[in-house]
Amino acid sequence: MEYDCIVREKKLLAMLGGPGRTTIWRWEKAGLFPRRRKLSTRSVGWLLSEIQEWMATRPQVNGVEALRGAVEGQGRRENNPQA
Repeated sequence: MEYDCIVREKKLLAMLGGPGRTTIWRWEKAGLFPRRRKLSTRSVGWLLSEIQEWMATRPQVNGVEALRGAVEGQGRRENNPQA
């Protein structure tokens, strides 16, 4: 028998490194993200295997494109302090 880990919200947000709670909730409602499991009256979690499977389906960014985007984004912030 195989066991799966439960990932709580704080760990999930750290794993994903970007989207916030509301975005994840919207993705769930739209069927774009694994559904949470109710653990008790006030806590939820996600199955690690489902999160890993979802992450594996996300498109990878070419390293050069990612670097270019980071550098261009950095320049915009320096030129526009309000951004």
